[in-house]
Amino acid sequence: MIGNHDNRTKFRAAFSEADFTDCGYVQTAIQRPGWRLLCLDTVDDPAATGIPHAGYLCEDRLNWLKDALEDAGDDNVVVLTHHHPYLTGFNGMDNINLKNGDALLDLLKQYPNVRHLISGHVHRTIMGSVNGLAVAILKSTCHQMPMMLGQDGSSHSVDEPGAFGILLLGNGSAILHTEDVGLNGISGNDGHS
Repeated sequence: MIGNHDNRTKFRAAFSEADFTDCGYVQTAIQRPGWRLLCLDTVDDPAATGIPHAGYLCEDRLNWLKDALEDAGDDNVVVLTHHHPYLTGFNGMDNINLKNGDALLDLLKQYPNVRHLISGHVHRTIMGSVNGLAVAILKSTCHQMPMMLGQDGSSHSVDEPGAFGILLLGNGSAILHTEDVGLNGISGNDGHS
């Protein structure tokens, strides 16, 4: 997934084996038994929105998503974005979210097989539902956003561990785990099973 600090050309070169869409954006569909993961490129040129670091899905990317949702057939779908398309209560980050998030949410609402929407960008673990759709935001692998609900600013940072997510897909179930990294005294394997 490409984020607001990434460069598309360098990203494509680093992940040259990936099957990205040909429309110039870093979008791809990953097929698994009974599941389809749709990874969207929400990064936009600040000239389009007038807001540096905000996200946007142009008509080409939304059309690609619509086609990918149609191609999913009866498979369950998980959509992944960098920018979140809804309000989180972190005002500073919500000011630079996906600026046309309603367009994304309205499209997803038309497909009842969309089970989850997973995003990043806020640098904080957040879970909930929007319009009946399960949503999650994962922490960053680097610095984290302090618990500053209702306050402005998008460059705040607190020295908490980074994290990554693990998505387990089963027969009709999707379970999302988060794992903090860099905690003192935790090796990730304590011998328990």
